[in-house]
Amino acid sequence: MKKRLLIPIVFTLTLLSSGFLQAQDTHMFAVRAGWQNSGIFIDGDELGDPHQAFYAGLYRDDRIVPMLFWGKGIEYMQAGFRIDDDNRSVFHYISVPLYLKFKVGPVFALGGVAGNFRVGQTNWTNGEKSKASGDDQINFFDIPAHVGLGVTFFRVTVEARYHWGLIPLDTEPDIMKQYFQLGAAVNF
Repeated sequence: MKKRLLIPIVFTLTLLSSGFLQAQDTHMFAVRAGWQNSGIFIDGDELGDPHQAFYAGLYRDDRIVPMLFWGKGIEYMQAGFRIDDDNRSVFHYISVPLYLKFKVGPVFALGGVAGNFRVGQTNWTNGEKSKASGDDQINFFDIPAHVGLGVTFFRVTVEARYHWGLIPLDTEPDIMKQYFQLGAAVNF
């Protein structure tokens, strides 16, 4: 468990502290948080009801050329599904998003991938809460692709991103995760 948490943190801190792909010495650091709606899909059909939670993290954008930025960050997030109030699963992740951002004035579009490292799982079965064991079938790692839109006013950014899992959630090849994030960031 400690190794699983250490890998994404070291990787992200290295990216945040470097001038990776930085053509100019212009960068922006921000703290972001927001609401997330996630679901588990089997052959394109959603399993149960979506799980609603929050996400929070840090990111840094480095200018490559005017209007084009390279972004990287680290976030805590939850994903999952709910059959009913007594039967649900929640997966806890440390996410390392990497993306390109195209910005015109205050408006921007972004697209990229993230490395999601599962650091925990909580299940409720017939109302009884339990932690998942280490030998479960759920993958420890996921790579979702994402696209998003946003706008920046002074030091506040509002953005929406949609993520599609590219790696199956478990040993079944057709069980995938998708989630939508709506949030805000304060830029420094």
